[in-house]
Amino acid sequence: MEKLKKLSEDYLINSKLHLAEIKTQTPYYTFGKFGAMAYPLKKSQVEKLDINEIVYYLCTMGAGTKYKTKDGTTAIDLNGKMFYITAAKLKKWIADNRDKPYYIKDAGTDEERIMVPFEMLTYLGKIDAETMKKSGVNDVGSSRYLDNIKVGRRKDWVSAADKQGYIGEKLYQSEYFQKGRPFGLDIRVTKVVVTRDLPDEDAKYDKTDVLVTYEKELENAWQIIPWNKWNNAWLLSETSVS
Repeated sequence: MEKLKKLSEDYLINSKLHLAEIKTQTPYYTFGKFGAMAYPLKKSQVEKLDINEIVYYLCTMGAGTKYKTKDGTTAIDLNGKMFYITAAKLKKWIADNRDKPYYIKDAGTDEERIMVPFEMLTYLGKIDAETMKKSGVNDVGSSRYLDNIKVGRRKDWVSAADKQGYIGEKLYQSEYFQKGRPFGLDIRVTKVVVTRDLPDEDAKYDKTDVLVTYEKELENAWQIIPWNKWNNAWLLSETSVS
């Protein structure tokens, strides 16, 4: 994996290999004004941020359709939405906030995790409701509800959470990487591999969820970064890919 990391150190500018982690979760609707996603604080999980450049999130509504954030965004609105945060930005967020109880869930347990507010994430797009339904990702449930220290774990929580994660990875493969252009850059994706599909049995436990290879097409590309995901304002920043 270190060899792969060296090949992708400058992912946005020069590299042709992208390593990423994908989190498929039901949002924490009531956290803050806009809600949040979460990132586990186990040592083995945090170490993944040294391998991958990006953490992608896919919102599900495994907890049901009735939930909504304090600003009124419903579970149906969020279902299928895709976001990302760079590993560097997430590492800094963890370092700055892991000792603040407000941002931590299940502190001191094996399930300790940090809230990552939606304001910290960059919106990528939304998988349509029919595709989400056909995938079955919302029928699996959410690890947040499957593994709750107050009510106990479902006996099948490991396999259920693992299944949901795999479905999310496959959805990103087909509905994001194989369609359009990641980050709005003028590049052409040539191959997308979900590591759990590799013949090596150990791949499913690897620290990288997806490998993406791509080709550059233009000398200069425009990276589109949401200025505020809750409105239609966008910030355009030029990125050189020479």
